Amino acid sequence: MIHRTLPLLAITAALAATSAAAQESPFQTRACPVPAALQGYPVWARAADGTALDSAWTRSVADAVARRWEPPSRRRASFPGLSRLRERVQPPEPRWPDDWAPSASHVARVEVTLRRGGRPGEAAVTAPSGDRAFDRTLPELFREGAPGSPDLPALPAGLDSVRLVVGFGVAPEEGAGAVRFAAQQSPLQVVPGTLTVNRPSTAPPAGPPLPVTVKYDVDAAGRVLPGSIQVLEGSDRSMTTAVQAGLLRARFTPAQSNCRAVTLSAVQQFGGR
Repeated sequence: MIHRTLPLLAITAALAATSAAAQESPFQTRACPVPAALQGYPVWARAADGTALDSAWTRSVADAVARRWEPPSRRRASFPGLSRLRERVQPPEPRWPDDWAPSASHVARVEVTLRRGGRPGEAAVTAPSGDRAFDRTLPELFREGAPGSPDLPALPAGLDSVRLVVGFGVAPEEGAGAVRFAAQQSPLQVVPGTLTVNRPSTAPPAGPPLPVTVKYDVDAAGRVLPGSIQVLEGSDRSMTTAVQAGLLRARFTPAQSNCRAVTLSAVQQFGGR
């Protein structure tokens, strides 16, 4: 049986060793414990005109921005049904795709107006990084955001709109609320030999079974949470039942963020070519 797997961080990664790009990133390390001098990639938000805003609110904006953001990832587009995902586990820190990590040049600033009861205004990249693929991902997070990501927080009381500067990869400025991506992360991995899916009786006599794409959550102990399995694509009930049974039997090496095991969502395609 052919299967493809995409563990989610911001809905982006692969069950595989840490990528070469991640190993070379100045914002990440493979070492545990994380060296004291290493800080994760920052995302921050402050009022564009310098007005003092509630620090808890600006930090909540930064956190939502980081989790709504879909950094460049070639693997993401290869999973049918991913857009149907409506909820997923949010780990303690935002995580990178396992097939991409930022370099020292991936710094940018975006300005956007948030409005009470309405959609954000058009976001403008005011200080681009120079990497067009990277820069294109920034305004999009204010339009739709990654599947299963949180909404932007409501405006504080007394404000009908606010113009924000949002920084990516550059040290937080005075008055900004900030979050940082995990400085160390390792992907969710299947314990070899534990994830088996029995071929359903309805499968065609030759060739792979019809494809099924599912989302599921794996806890910090390496077990699939039973109620978390969600079919994103596929109509073969027998195949779906076989996949669910196989996942509940499987064991995983849990994902790590900042050197501790974390619960994480995954999307995986079974069957198909």
